[in-house]
Amino acid sequence: MDSSARRHAALGRVFLRLLAGAALSLLAAAPALAAGISEVTGSLEGRPAFRFFGSEQGLPQITPQAFAVDARGFLWTGTGDGAAVYNGRTWKAVDMPNREESNTIKDILASADGSIWFATTIGLAHLQKGRWTLLGVNTGLPSNRILCLAEERDGSRNVLWVGTDKGLARWDGSAWSVFDVRETGLPHGRITALLALRTEQGPVLWVGTDLGLARRAGGRWTAFPAGGGLPEARVSALIEGHSGGRSLLWVATDGGGLARYDGEKWTAEEGLPSNRVFSLALLDSGAGDELWVGTAEGLARRAGGTWTVYNSRNAGLPSEQIMRLFASRSGGRPVLWIGMNAGGMAVLHPGGWKALDFRNSGLPQAWIYHIAESGPPERPTYWFSTETGGLVRWEAGTWSVFRASRHCRSPSRKTGWSSTSISLISSRATIAPFAPG
Repeated sequence: MDSSARRHAALGRVFLRLLAGAALSLLAAAPALAAGISEVTGSLEGRPAFRFFGSEQGLPQITPQAFAVDARGFLWTGTGDGAAVYNGRTWKAVDMPNREESNTIKDILASADGSIWFATTIGLAHLQKGRWTLLGVNTGLPSNRILCLAEERDGSRNVLWVGTDKGLARWDGSAWSVFDVRETGLPHGRITALLALRTEQGPVLWVGTDLGLARRAGGRWTAFPAGGGLPEARVSALIEGHSGGRSLLWVATDGGGLARYDGEKWTAEEGLPSNRVFSLALLDSGAGDELWVGTAEGLARRAGGTWTVYNSRNAGLPSEQIMRLFASRSGGRPVLWIGMNAGGMAVLHPGGWKALDFRNSGLPQAWIYHIAESGPPERPTYWFSTETGGLVRWEAGTWSVFRASRHCRSPSRKTGWSSTSISLISSRATIAPFAPG
């Protein structure tokens, strides 16, 4: 296309925007539409508008595996190559002590005392007032390979629980205690998930392993071996929810799907895109709690008992393996942070902007030049002008696409309007193009 043609096309698009309001009002009033238009049934629900972060935004590596918010309100993430802290504007990379041995972070815990604990593959790293300490088997831990962390309030003190590949340990502020599998009844020695809860009866600790669960309450242990309702797979995440005034325990497993425990029985959850479930988060959307689930084949949301799945096809996620989810709040609104395998990080504000494109609506393409609304407030009609896909109307749950040069008549049958790539056309007895120049 030569420069004159490009200039002509550009001016035409500008002119289209100027005339679209009047033209679309006439189109909205038309009782009969031109033959040959395509129609698709669908809502304006759209998909959540994700914001993505990767190496270009400052992440040290693009597989975030852990999240935490510190006492200042800053967000921390742990990756396969160190940590990073986000102040709301920019990311700053933070290396672990002895990074030449390993810089991999499996979990992060922001303690009530303002310090931060990092689960790494070479020990437990502690950052307090800018100073690092690295703890391991030489200080009382059963293994240097730390997998998960939790903190509970026990009376007037905070207790740190540490899950390793060779057992469970507790730090009470002065000494380490290691819990033997045989003495506690833990189903397996590899500790993969921890959840510390505060109840009216006192602190409760749930421990996930490679082969089942255990619960510690009132100093006593209860084992929940795999089978009997609990999937026979590695426990990857735990979270507490509520239903009908009762507490629920949600258990994610890698290979056995998602299960919930109401205190009496186990129930397997259906509707997920994959049985490989890696992460869980619970958000208060204002209309009740929403459970978000990260799987090997996309991100799933459970609201009102119904599952909605977001993946690379309908939501543009750069990776469908959702390794870690983290719920927080910003400005009083819920925020969901999403760590993807080799896909970087995404952040979502539920209830905020929704995105509509050709993957989840009747829009023929993503390039939208103009939007107009017509009709009564209780039954609005929306119009969208696209780059090359024509004019699109959404009305009462139906998408209609008017391709280039299709003729539409007004109620008087005396005037018709058509849209082309460079002009709008009005017709009475003859067709006269409204073109620039």
